[in-house]
Amino acid sequence: MSGDLDQPGSLDRGNALVPSALYGDGFDGAVSFNGGGVPMATLTGSVYKLDRDIFATTIAVAAGYTVDANGCRLFARTSIINFGTIHANGAAGSGSAAGAEGTNGVFSPLVPVGAPGGAGGLNAGTDIYTQTTANGAAGGSGGASGANAGGRGGAYNYGDQQYLVHSTAVAALYWANVQYWGHGGGGGAGDGTNDGGGGGAGGGALFLIAPVIVNNGTISANGGAGAAGTGGNAGGGGGGAGGVVTTLCHSYSGNAPTATGGAGGAGVGTGGAGGAGQDGWVVSIPA
Repeated sequence: MSGDLDQPGSLDRGNALVPSALYGDGFDGAVSFNGGGVPMATLTGSVYKLDRDIFATTIAVAAGYTVDANGCRLFARTSIINFGTIHANGAAGSGSAAGAEGTNGVFSPLVPVGAPGGAGGLNAGTDIYTQTTANGAAGGSGGASGANAGGRGGAYNYGDQQYLVHSTAVAALYWANVQYWGHGGGGGAGDGTNDGGGGGAGGGALFLIAPVIVNNGTISANGGAGAAGTGGNAGGGGGGAGGVVTTLCHSYSGNAPTATGGAGGAGVGTGGAGGAGQDGWVVSIPA
């Protein structure tokens, strides 16, 4: 819902005045994620996981490669050109195990990450309560199994979101009281013999800051999907909530970013399906 800070959706702050210093000093030079080594990230297969913030002149992500922001921010003095994937997505549930909470790079600031999901239960599913250090959209509830209730997803909590209003806060990003962003999904209920599916983790906070951003691939902070019940009549796990994607730039073109809630896991037999996570926010701050 564009311009509405009381509900998840999109926000465009209009013609904000942004100092050029906000784009960083370009210390890292031109950074390319194309299969070669990058000093501020660990490469596993085709996935780069950031260890710290990037302060580049240009950032380029090649098709077929993924940059997991890992609680780090991406600054570029000239441009960010993406043909691959840049994300702060929540982890999906797997079997009865919940999607794990997001992490921060070793040298990154305390950017909020996605909250964990709830584990699937042999009987009732695991509840995920609103964290006192969490903001963001709600996680889906786990599916029931007979009289056994699915776990409740983390509840919608608007909390401290002043950085959505003030562009200067994007530069500092000091959230002493915010640990998580999107809430996790609740665990699915079991049938007494088979466990319910694990809930998905919430999406985290993703920040891309450059004069020009071109997205010919995917930019996302989506919630993780809940897992299906493990057998019998077990319920599925709830999906994690979408997180928040913030772009601060003079020119943005290409595919729109997403902060979509994760799908609920399927129930097995007579077990109920998990609920989907609520969508998060996409925030555009013109510079």
